[in-house]
Amino acid sequence: MLYIINHSTSLTADNKIQKCLAIAKEEDAILFIEEGVYALANPSFDKNKLQSYSNLYALKADVKARGLTDLLVSQIKLIDYEQFVELTEQHEVIQSWL
Repeated sequence: MLYIINHSTSLTADNKIQKCLAIAKEEDAILFIEEGVYALANPSFDKNKLQSYSNLYALKADVKARGLTDLLVSQIKLIDYEQFVELTEQHEVIQSWL
């Protein structure tokens, strides 16, 4: 399954991210896009929860546009739009967390 997270600027959004991580399996892919990339640099976001996932991605253009490149944890793989499309093709089930 591919989870796409595109919001993170409110307590409600942070709660949604926590819920997503709680149900995602280790082999699932999690992609942070748009405003969702802010969660990866938010000091209140517990990045330790990401350590059990090996398929973590962030859309490079969104990270770069927000000046967050140097703030990401090492296991986040930056991908471009073509790789984003490839991720969607690789997963039959996609869940967007709005």
